[in-house]
Amino acid sequence: MRRRWLCRLGAAAAVLALGAGGWLGVRMLPATEADMRSAACLVRGRQSLCLVAAGDTLPLQTDTVEQQGVWINRHWWWPSCDGRVLTVKPAHSPRTAASWRGAANLRRWVEARRDSMAALLGRKETERKELAYYLRSHGVRDEGYTHIAVYAAGQRRETDSLRNVCRRLARVDTRGRLRLVERGDYTVTWFDGDGRPQQVSCHPAVTKVGRRGESLIIRTRRFMKPWGVYAVRNTPWLAPAHRRIIVVTVVPAGTRLPRHTLLTEGRLDRGRHDLPRLFAADGSAAFTRHGRFIGVVAGRQVGD
Repeated sequence: MRRRWLCRLGAAAAVLALGAGGWLGVRMLPATEADMRSAACLVRGRQSLCLVAAGDTLPLQTDTVEQQGVWINRHWWWPSCDGRVLTVKPAHSPRTAASWRGAANLRRWVEARRDSMAALLGRKETERKELAYYLRSHGVRDEGYTHIAVYAAGQRRETDSLRNVCRRLARVDTRGRLRLVERGDYTVTWFDGDGRPQQVSCHPAVTKVGRRGESLIIRTRRFMKPWGVYAVRNTPWLAPAHRRIIVVTVVPAGTRLPRHTLLTEGRLDRGRHDLPRLFAADGSAAFTRHGRFIGVVAGRQVGD
């Protein structure tokens, strides 16, 4: 009886080992050309440099973002995308961020900004009153009156927005802890097999202020990989320093390319590629010629 159970356990262990080996073998299969195309996507939105003080977050600078990305699994050995997209921190992050680092610099900036914003608000309030007086006293509603009325409405909105910023600045306690963070509000766009654009919004990505081109993983609000897209697997073994690569870039709508993606072959030499920026934009996915995912483009570099 005991021998029979041992044989059964041995057979079960062998089946499990064969199953696990087969599963890992499938997971290690390289990406095909169709997989490469369906893994690429566009990342669009806004990147803001924010001041955090006593739980209040105040945007200092905001830039628009439009770059490449790639759907990626969290673990190479298991389907674990769950809406994750790998891209890079925008290349046009605020240049003055380095000069604002440090508590003393941030305190000086807040104090100087309070004074300049208060003076600007005073000028805006004066202009708003003058425009309101002109509109009340002007008797003829001609084309000039209409243009000034539209301008006055825009000035009122700007003044209200500026007043809100001044109030938030006034609440900042410069004696407390001040720090800088980067907040990204993005949407991800990809093209399905029929070439139709699909889009999903992402959760805000709040990170420390880092250097340009650092890897960034954002996550969609659906927490799942869309149907029909391919999520790359970042396998743990190293790749040779010199090799031929394929870079996948999503091109604007209106082209006849499959999934609106362009595959360009180049060369990788110790982490640096030789492709023009037009064919290797920030965030573009890079693969070996055999389909193994290497990383994403950041300037002239390719990093995971």
